[in-house]
Amino acid sequence: MGNELALDVNVICLLILSLFFVSLVTALAGPVVAGVSCVGLWLYGLRKGRAGMRRAQAEALEAEAVAEAEAAAAEAVIAEAEAVIAAARSRLLGRAGS
Repeated sequence: MGNELALDVNVICLLILSLFFVSLVTALAGPVVAGVSCVGLWLYGLRKGRAGMRRAQAEALEAEAVAEAEAAAAEAVIAEAEAVIAAARSRLLGRAGS
């Protein structure tokens, strides 16, 4: 009977120590897992942010090229319109002088 009681005490102590160890590991693992997940999310966001920034830069360069082409086309139309106006004025002045 004495051995059985000693065995029960050892099992109880082992159970208490194992529960303590599990709670300790759980308590320590929480902040570690949280820190690792935060770093992972930060790196993921950084990678996505860089890709988005590159995409936005490419779109901005493309839009700038389109705007420059449209401005050049508008200047050509303005120059052509001014030439037509000058020709019309010269015809009007030529007829008025006659």
